[in-house]
Amino acid sequence: MPAVIAIETEPGVHLYILGVAADHTVALFYPNKRMRDQPLPSGNFRFPPPALAEDVQLVFYPLKEDELCQESIKVIASRKPIDFSYLPIPEDQVYAGASGGDMKKVLETLRATTDWNETVLSYWVGPGCE
Repeated sequence: MPAVIAIETEPGVHLYILGVAADHTVALFYPNKRMRDQPLPSGNFRFPPPALAEDVQLVFYPLKEDELCQESIKVIASRKPIDFSYLPIPEDQVYAGASGGDMKKVLETLRATTDWNETVLSYWVGPGCE
């Protein structure tokens, strides 16, 4: 079943949604080719947006099919744009870890940036999870 992330923040921030796989590789879910990086017009955001529900889905799969894995979503709000262009964007494909970007580089990017905040949403995915 597809998931939805509902975010409430202050208007005008730039928002970044990163998927962190069990192997600590990272993919950029938002912004992407269909939804560009721009300041949010309101403080409420939903990913994927209802207007793109037919084309964009957020579905969680374990890194290994028969293993229970802990993964997370990192949501970053920033007053200024942050360049995550080096991260893969899993559009029209399943992102399965091991092909993602380096978490160390994400942390370096954040250390070099000011005026941002983050929330990490951890979850378990795999056999027995619904």
